[in-house]
Amino acid sequence: MSLDKNETSPLAVARSLTPWWMMRIREFDGLEIRPCKTIGYVNNEEVSMPCEPELASRWTVYGHYRPNDAFEGIEALEDYPTEAEAEKFRARLLKCYPHLSGNLPVPQ
Repeated sequence: MSLDKNETSPLAVARSLTPWWMMRIREFDGLEIRPCKTIGYVNNEEVSMPCEPELASRWTVYGHYRPNDAFEGIEALEDYPTEAEAEKFRARLLKCYPHLSGNLPVPQ
């Protein structure tokens, strides 16, 4: 079956709906949650940084890049209004991707 020029590939649609980090989940070996606050805007993009819990406007779930990979450090995956919601998301990720617990080898 071929698509006519006005149709969109189902794969293209799926990729457009998939969070960027999900396509790169193998690059991470762990997760952490940090309280964050907005410190300003650059080109209409919100800039935030970790802060003390009592100053937080949101809780960010970060993925840890695997050591010795192309990237180093951490990357923000998702933001949540409460720590409990961030913890719930983290638990779901660990259930789906057990290598993120840091105790298992990363899938190839």
